[in-house]
Order: sequence, then C-alpha cells, then structure tokens
Amino acid sequence: RARGAGAGGARFLSRRPAPAPARAGPPAWPAPRRDGPTAAAAAMPTQVKTAFAAALLSMVAFFAGIIMLPARLAGLGVDEAGTGYFLSFISLVAVGGAALLPALGRRASGRAVLVAALLAYAAAHGCFTVAQSPAQWPALLAGALLHGLGFGLSIPLLNHLVIEHSADGARARHLAYLSMAIFCGQFLSSFMEFLPGGPGVVFAGAGLISLLSAAAFALAMGRQHPSPRHD
Repeated sequence: RARGAGAGGARFLSRRPAPAPARAGPPAWPAPRRDGPTAAAAAMPTQVKTAFAAALLSMVAFFAGIIMLPARLAGLGVDEAGTGYFLSFISLVAVGGAALLPALGRRASGRAVLVAALLAYAAAHGCFTVAQSPAQWPALLAGALLHGLGFGLSIPLLNHLVIEHSADGARARHLAYLSMAIFCGQFLSSFMEFLPGGPGVVFAGAGLISLLSAAAFALAMGRQHPSPRHD
C-alpha cells in the first residue's frame, strides 16, 4: 500500500499543470546618471570667457549703429523706405563677411580676425560720425560696408571659438551662455541712445568702445595659451 500510495502521489504530482510563463513587463530603462559634470567639463577655459565678453561688446557696437542710423538718415532727408534699404544692405554685407570667414580663418588667427572686426566697427562709427550732409554719402556707404563686415566676422567667429574650446559635456551650456551674452549686448546698446549730444555722440562713443575693445582683446588673447581641442 505504501508503494501504491507513493506511486499515486507521484502520478498526482506529475499531473500538475506547468506554471504559466511570466508576463514580460516594461523594459528596464537604465537608471539616470546622477554624477555631476567632470572637472574638464565644469572648468570654463579662458578663451570661452573672452568670447563671451567679445560677443557682448560686438553687439553693443553693432546695435548702437542700427539704433542711431535712422535718426542720422532722417536728418539727411532719407525716408523710411530708404532707411530700411540701407539697414538691409548692412545685413547683406554681414552675410558676405560670414561667407569670407572660413577663407580668412585659414590665413589668419582668430585673434587677428576678431581684432579686425572690432576695428571695422570703430571705422564704421567714424564714418557715421562725419557723415552729416548729403554730400557725404560715400562716407555713409563706407560705414555700412565696415559695419556689416564687423558683424559678419565677429559673431560667427566667436561661435566657432566657443565650440572649439569647450569640452563635450559643457559645449551646450557654453553656447547658451554665448546666446545670453549676445542678447545682453543687444539690450545694453539701447542705453547708448540716452547719451547727450545726438547721433554723432553715440557714434563716437560706440567707435571708442570698439577701438578700446580691439586693443584689449589683442593683448588678452595674445597672452592666452592654446587649449586642447575637444573633438
């Protein structure tokens, strides 16, 4: 009987249904990394800080001219449509300057191109300052060429320098800071309009800022050691 009972129990156990397979749950996503940025990504190179300052001053110089040119052109008898065409011509020149940047970058250093852009701003504001009569239209056209060239060479160059000298983990953050510097310079340029003396004083002040900035960056960037590229 014991044997029969044991055999029956064995047959009973063997007849139990196989367990149902476990249902597949949602995929196990990897846990997010909670470690902070590495030291290389957290450190901000001096070249990047210099690019932020240069972008701010470049926008101050550029938009000081854009803000005051309508008043200067109105004093020369130019209507609103003509003022719009003149400002559009400056933007077109800026496009051409940006197109020339790769060729200039192969022949000159970033410091030389940036200093040349700031000197172009200074010369443009000098032309706008002296152009006070319709007979001085050549000076206005020369100023428009130089003004657009200064913008077209400076802002794309600074964007490239930030990318080149930023680590992979900090590149997006540094580009965001560059955008902040650009918009901040555009905002600060509006206060140039409150200088007493009219458009001529504003043009002269913006030209002086550009000239001093060119000298300062020529000295500062000349002392900087090249940082390793982050490919």
